Amino acid sequence: MTGKVTKLLVAFFLFCLLASVVSAEFVVIETPFSQNGFATASSSSLSSCACSAQTDYITITNYEQYSQSFSFSSDSNLITLPTTPVLVDPQGSVSVPYQIQTPCDSKEESFSIYVTGLTETKVLSKDLSVLQCQNLKVDLVEDALDVPLCQPFTSSFRIENTGSFSETYEVNANDYVQFATLPTQTVTIPSGGYADLGFSYQFSCDQSGDFPLTYDIRSKNSRLSATVSQNITIGGAYDYAVSLSSPSGTCLYDQNYFEITIENKNNFTDFFRVKVDAPSYVDVQFPEFQGKETSTIVLDAHTKTTIGAFISPDKNRQVGDDKILVTVESKYAGTSQSVSTNVSVFDCYNFDGFLGSVSTVSACGGEYFTKSLDLIHSGYGSPTVELSSSSDIVSFENSSFSFEGKDDSQVATLLFDIPKNLTTKEQVTLTATFRNQTVDQTSFDLFTDTLENCYALSPVKDKISLYENSEYFTFPVQNVGERNISFSSFLTEGSAYLELLSTDFDVSPGRRSDLLFHIDRTTLLEVADDYNNGSLRGLIGTAKVDLSQNGPDLNNEYVFSVEFVDYPWYVTAWQSVKTLSPCTLIFFILSFLVLVFGIMGVIKTSHHEHFSSNNLLALIFLVLLIIASIFVFMNFGLPKSPYTSYDTESNSTTSILMVEDKEKTLDASEFFFDPDDNLVDFDVASYESEFLSVTKEDAYLTLTPRPDWYGNTSLRLVVTDAYNESAVSPEINVEVLPVEDYTFFELFTMFCEYLNLVVLMLLFVVIYVAFSFHPRPKERQLTLSQTVEKREEKKAVPKKQPAKKKSSKKKPAKKAKNK
Repeated sequence: MTGKVTKLLVAFFLFCLLASVVSAEFVVIETPFSQNGFATASSSSLSSCACSAQTDYITITNYEQYSQSFSFSSDSNLITLPTTPVLVDPQGSVSVPYQIQTPCDSKEESFSIYVTGLTETKVLSKDLSVLQCQNLKVDLVEDALDVPLCQPFTSSFRIENTGSFSETYEVNANDYVQFATLPTQTVTIPSGGYADLGFSYQFSCDQSGDFPLTYDIRSKNSRLSATVSQNITIGGAYDYAVSLSSPSGTCLYDQNYFEITIENKNNFTDFFRVKVDAPSYVDVQFPEFQGKETSTIVLDAHTKTTIGAFISPDKNRQVGDDKILVTVESKYAGTSQSVSTNVSVFDCYNFDGFLGSVSTVSACGGEYFTKSLDLIHSGYGSPTVELSSSSDIVSFENSSFSFEGKDDSQVATLLFDIPKNLTTKEQVTLTATFRNQTVDQTSFDLFTDTLENCYALSPVKDKISLYENSEYFTFPVQNVGERNISFSSFLTEGSAYLELLSTDFDVSPGRRSDLLFHIDRTTLLEVADDYNNGSLRGLIGTAKVDLSQNGPDLNNEYVFSVEFVDYPWYVTAWQSVKTLSPCTLIFFILSFLVLVFGIMGVIKTSHHEHFSSNNLLALIFLVLLIIASIFVFMNFGLPKSPYTSYDTESNSTTSILMVEDKEKTLDASEFFFDPDDNLVDFDVASYESEFLSVTKEDAYLTLTPRPDWYGNTSLRLVVTDAYNESAVSPEINVEVLPVEDYTFFELFTMFCEYLNLVVLMLLFVVIYVAFSFHPRPKERQLTLSQTVEKREEKKAVPKKQPAKKKSSKKKPAKKAKNK
């Protein structure tokens, strides 16, 4: 019995197991929790297309009388579950979605989902079958295309994504890739979508006939591929033609013409680039585009054009044969055609040395004369040659000459008509032209000695510098022409104090003459007082002299200026020393010898000797002093200061004069005016510190130039009143005048004429003073007998000298006794 029961239980268990397997696709799995709820899912087996995603659901049922929270997890990375717990109400149920990502590279997968409740975790197991679903479909827009020759076209097809997921497709062209352009080679299409793609083609114009175009399309994820093919038929044949007319032989200086013809025989517009390889005397007349010649020709379908070319050989080209090569290249076809022809140049005309040569021509203004030119044509032709001149004053008596045969010659007459007022020299070019082409040229220099050149007067200088006390001066004029000149001078304009004394002159070439002027001192001082603050220094006047020729009709006016200056005195003094006469030099030498004897006399005077000789010596020096003074002052005048002197007091509110290395103090109140008379502060607004330094004390400003600097600078003054209002002066010019810096030797040299006078004066004073301080006692008048006794006593003085010495020794004792 027990065995039967056991067999029945085993059979029932196997039946249940078989039933569960057979009904796996249709039976719902229920996993009970411990009497508190159920977790229910779809069947244990799923199927999905590769590389796709789908959504499945888990149903949670809560049988308890309270809410429960359920969380989820899985052992597979293909599953995406809720990340937060799901709360289920009492006696309620919740359907929880989750994502399944089907892999692309496998056929089967299995996974488990863990549902955790309040007290325990239950497992839901799944088996996943991976299917290779179709998601690539490609259709051509047109199976075949007919396109014109040399025209671009587009080959199009459509890609459809029939799958259940988004897919990326790669597209590649297999044929004629060098002519193809594809905007993109990858495209992503969503599930159920499509995309139209097209390859753009530009075949070369020499490609015609049938061309199969094949494309490969591959899906990136499902790895499916498809190939489509389209047939392209390009009809017609590319054709264009180039021709060249053959020019005949050309003579030098002649012009010939030929044409280049291009014909477009196609059914479309084409561009042709033309290249001409020809000698330099071939000029191709290309059409213009936007004002410039272009060698690219545009031709419509079945049209042609002609390009002209001129052959113009000249004497610089070799006679003989040259080749002309024309190459025309098609832009669309990329092909070229070339044609060529020969051109021959003959020496029909020979104008070498046709005009000969003309040497330099010199002429004076107003002259009219002629010169002859021998014209020789050495060629075989019969040209008619035109002659012309580049100058208006040189022309041809006859400008057209015809020649016959070889070495025919003609004589041309050159006419020279020189205007009187011509003032320039120029180069004259003679030109011979044949058929409007220059065949020969020659040039010569035309030196036109105008009235100003043939009868030219030139001032030697344009500025006269005078001393302030000058009354006369001369203005030198030199004849720099080639003719003797007779002229009269007139002062047409000038300062009021100038008067021209000279009138008529005759001057030979290279010689000069001086115009004498007189200065009216009274008028001069008036002008200086009006325009230069009374100072003559720096006063500049102008004059215009008209030198009118007595012969040719000339009108020469010269303007010069007269400036009054004060040169350093030593200049004339040095020149005077250089011109001393021998007699004067001997006199100065004797004066120095007297100086030597005078020194000896002073020594003797200090020893009380030769009283009478001292008087005589002083008298001699006094006489020499008087004579030398008369001589020096008559020859050299009174000495002046060796330094340059200026009148620096003639200042104004716009100009200040100073002297080098000397400061100057300005009263700034003189530069401003205030109606309220309450100016309180004066200062310098601006000045150039590299030239001046400024110090201020109340309203007085002291300007000090930099050492050894002179020149012009400027400054501005500023003033402020009691109301703190200020004003700035206009720019004030400061001129620092130069002075000479002399060495001791230079000072000694400048006063050398007066040195002897000083020496003589000193000798006289020294001797006279020495005599005055050492007078000899007066002698009383003696009788004859007293005189004799006196002489006897003198003779006896030497014998009594010891007794005198003895008595002299006793004198101190005698004085002591008296005391």
